[in-house]
Amino acid sequence: MTLAMKNHLLVFSKTQVAAALATALDVFTLWSLVEWGQIHYSVAVVLGAFVGGVFNFLANRFWSFQVQLQWLSQIRRYATVWGGSLFWNTFLVVFLTEFFDWNYLWAKAIVVGVVALAWNYPLQRYWVFKIPN
Repeated sequence: MTLAMKNHLLVFSKTQVAAALATALDVFTLWSLVEWGQIHYSVAVVLGAFVGGVFNFLANRFWSFQVQLQWLSQIRRYATVWGGSLFWNTFLVVFLTEFFDWNYLWAKAIVVGVVALAWNYPLQRYWVFKIPN
């Protein structure tokens, strides 16, 4: 295995740990707001995603990618990616819950994994936190 491949695997692993912790915060916030706060799950999905998104940005910026240049540029790019992630998470959770009668937590569990691997990681790795050459 080349050094570049090892580095990529290390960065990918760190992003997955950060994503798992962010997802835990996201889902806990979602569940708490629905079950304790009596907030509709569609609103709680957005609020949970915000909490997880803030954590994920900071963890990736300072730990996973360790690219601490261009703070404002990273925030703008991350906000764009996060907005897309928020759209996909909210739309798909509501879609699976309303049209297929899935439990909102099961829908969230499936959707978060798909969106994380297909949307969040590639865009964060190659656009938001692009490592300078």
